Amino acid sequence: MRFAICNELFQDWPFDKAFAFARECGYTGIELAPFTINSDAYAISANQRQEVRQQAHAAGLEVVGLHWLLAKTEGYYLTSPDVNVRSSTAEYLAELARLCAEVGGQIMVLGSPQQRNLLPGVTHEEALKYAADVISRAAPTFAEHEVTLALEPLGPAEGDFLRTAASAAELLLPAHHTRPWWQLTTDRGAMAWVRVESLGFVGDEQHDPAHGGPSRAVHVFSTEHYGVFEALAGRAIPRPVVGENLTVSGFPDDVAHVGDVVRVGTARLRVTMPTERCGYPGRNAGLPKLLKWMIEELRTGYYLSVLEPGEIGPGDAWVLEERTNHDWTIEALSRAMYREVGDAARVAELEAVPEIADEWKTRLRRLHERGRS
Repeated sequence: MRFAICNELFQDWPFDKAFAFARECGYTGIELAPFTINSDAYAISANQRQEVRQQAHAAGLEVVGLHWLLAKTEGYYLTSPDVNVRSSTAEYLAELARLCAEVGGQIMVLGSPQQRNLLPGVTHEEALKYAADVISRAAPTFAEHEVTLALEPLGPAEGDFLRTAASAAELLLPAHHTRPWWQLTTDRGAMAWVRVESLGFVGDEQHDPAHGGPSRAVHVFSTEHYGVFEALAGRAIPRPVVGENLTVSGFPDDVAHVGDVVRVGTARLRVTMPTERCGYPGRNAGLPKLLKWMIEELRTGYYLSVLEPGEIGPGDAWVLEERTNHDWTIEALSRAMYREVGDAARVAELEAVPEIADEWKTRLRRLHERGRS
């Protein structure tokens, strides 16, 4: 295993000084940012390439490869709709592959968010097509020099294209014929963000189909609820005890209105209905009274549907974009379900609220009719 550091962190240090210090710190590899040699890879001579390789070897380091591939360049862009720009970008990536091999490296990490972010009018799907065109053109040179291009997803704070491993996989999968030289690398920051689509978070399949569907794509539980239940339990309760996707603060059941639209990360979501609770979470957590407490306190949590897919990560703000024009909070719906189900007028009133998910209305109606029989 090689532990490598990128040389751009040393800024204007001479290479021999930077390499020696990196080795002293325990690193065994060095990653080179091409612009630290010259902002134009074409201008880096054969002698310069050989000198950098020798300096790294003298310091006891192996050149792992290149990073910041397109940083400090002009005229190159991975997701441009202009075929001429894509062609020149592909040729430049091919030159970088030659540079990488000649300095002793085998991997080129493609981050460079400023040269791949979505341009005005370009959709994510179009950008994937344009990026695939660029990389496919350069792939024969990667293979010739046995250099792997590693796509690096970056979080939303850094860019708006390839923000998750899943989105990078979308770019990789159609290129199965060139994939030996076209792979994926993971950035710890980007891995914290997960894409959410119409049926929930990618990779978080619903165990029981009866608990899923578009109206129950995202499960929310509030930190305020944990405080109440911890006081009742007399001990700390680990998160996420009820299996929620999102644990949020400041938007508990008595604040969230069914139909409210919120923005979290880059996703747009709508409150649909209270969570239908069962005894499994409490039993699994050694809290047999948890279900009883949730019903008594009317703190069940709730579901969201996905209006606009996007990426969500830890610490993302919960922004209320639209508030519904009625007073039906999640807490009020839970009260109707658990305490007022025998009230025919209340049931009829709730059935007329269009924002409430149909499956929740059906369950309320069945409970009401069962109570009458």
